[in-house]
Amino acid sequence: MSTGTFQPSARPTPPSLVLPATRPVLDVLVLNAATLIEAHRRAGTIERILDITQRSTRSLLELRGLWLLVMTHTSLEREQAYQLTLALSTRCQGIRAVKEQNRVLTERAALAFHRLHFPAVPHRERPSRILVFGSSRMEALFPCTAGTKIGCLSAQSYP
Repeated sequence: MSTGTFQPSARPTPPSLVLPATRPVLDVLVLNAATLIEAHRRAGTIERILDITQRSTRSLLELRGLWLLVMTHTSLEREQAYQLTLALSTRCQGIRAVKEQNRVLTERAALAFHRLHFPAVPHRERPSRILVFGSSRMEALFPCTAGTKIGCLSAQSYP
């Protein structure tokens, strides 16, 4: 009987094949459009969104990226949300701009949005699959790395 040596492939595992246990499962990122107004913050926000997208997985592995729920207050913010859509259209599953009235309604909107797009996810798991950009939970799950310093924003990004 012959024996051989198993050598693992040098190629990295594609992101869609990584088990959810190794990365946080994240479907929706809630973003305050105010972080998009200033050019230097906008660039950092986009870089950070891409970093989070690469470092997380989805409930449905065939999705190309996160859904972004952009909370807007003014017409300028809605325009910036549109520009974000153009910049990230091939990297995100989709982007929806929603007029924000208050935090409670934002939470309800995010949960309803998740329920609409991910009906098979159990209710108790939904909150863990929605992340508010700039929150302390985001910083805990996705700490800044040396290569993404421009995208490292504090929790004050989403007041």
